Amino acid sequence: MDRNSIYFKAVLESTLIFKIKGTAKSLFDIWVEHAKQRYSDYSFQAKDETLVDDLVTSFAKGLELVWRNENKTKRTSPEWSAGVVLDTASTTLNTHWSQEYIYKQANEYKDLCFLTTLSQFLKADALAVKKIEVLYRHRIQKQINRVEPELEKKDKIIDLNQFKKNQKLDVTFKKSITDYLDSLYYEKHFL
Repeated sequence: MDRNSIYFKAVLESTLIFKIKGTAKSLFDIWVEHAKQRYSDYSFQAKDETLVDDLVTSFAKGLELVWRNENKTKRTSPEWSAGVVLDTASTTLNTHWSQEYIYKQANEYKDLCFLTTLSQFLKADALAVKKIEVLYRHRIQKQINRVEPELEKKDKIIDLNQFKKNQKLDVTFKKSITDYLDSLYYEKHFL
């Protein structure tokens, strides 16, 4: 959430901010207690300022949801508005903290980081891409002993290399070119 949004500012300027500052750490500790039951080997450490910011953001998202135009009639009910703010804050915190303190410690996330780093490197280094392509093709050729069966080809299909060598003129050339185009069509759609 944008720190300049009216919802973020509303939470910061409200009397709620004093409760948020006092509650953020204890909420996180309760969340960690539950998370450690399943992820006992993970490290759960966060700065107090970060936790306060997380809680402010989650309440701001709740306010934003209440004030959306489609909720205009519903927000006249204080119970509905309070429920939406609290539910959104709870969901936002759980999602954010799960991503930040659980998912980022998982091996899958580390693999994803490795792949994105490799991808960025390869976008910047064309020589490395060529070397990898050569190595890849070599390994594929070495690992896969492909025996290609002879395909039954239609009479119209002609070999492109033979066509390029052909120096025929006029009618013969025209027939050769149409046969070649037909052969492309048959290869693409029927073989």
